[in-house]
Amino acid sequence: MRIRELTFFIFLAFLSPEIAAQKTAKGYYLGLNNDSIVTKFKLPKGIQSTVNGNGTPQIDLSHLKDEIVVINSKGEIQRLTPAEIRTFTFTFGSKQYQLFSKPVTEYRRNFLYPQIMGRKVNLFNYTKGHPGHPIGFGHKSSSPGWKDYFWTFEKYDRTYLFLNSKMRKREIARKLKEFFKDSPQVQELIDKKLNRFMAETPNTIESIVEAYNNIE
Repeated sequence: MRIRELTFFIFLAFLSPEIAAQKTAKGYYLGLNNDSIVTKFKLPKGIQSTVNGNGTPQIDLSHLKDEIVVINSKGEIQRLTPAEIRTFTFTFGSKQYQLFSKPVTEYRRNFLYPQIMGRKVNLFNYTKGHPGHPIGFGHKSSSPGWKDYFWTFEKYDRTYLFLNSKMRKREIARKLKEFFKDSPQVQELIDKKLNRFMAETPNTIESIVEAYNNIE
């Protein structure tokens, strides 16, 4: 067993029974008419099985991007999609999470995590994790895992931009410059950040959005 896997199982052994076996979560959702409904959510299998590079268990919100399952007061199951509600909030362990129904293409919506909520533009995302692969004789080591990022940019006039980390940096830069064409400062920042050979795209995306929100 690899060190990272061993660390994960040791961590789970010391989790409180409530967190380690948590299958439901209390919370609420906001309907299309802004009606707030307190409820209980049924959590999908695998939502707490993701392990990052340090061996720390994480909640994988991508399991919730297509739908959320509600248990109503009668114990009945109801499935809610991004076309049916605006947002939902729930508590997992000691942490609260909120996902929003936002477009990811011109024709499709998902429940997305709010990465940045700014004065002029919001940034939402979901991620898709990939585990590392065993390498070497006897699988004594493994390649590191990685994530694919899928972003939705939302201006307050409801203008949207959709990007993902699998796109070429040149294409990401072109689309960002078009989206932020009203800011010469951000145009310059995009050229500077995305021309770096070793630039980390997720960090670059976040810094560009923050810069745009901070410009008076």
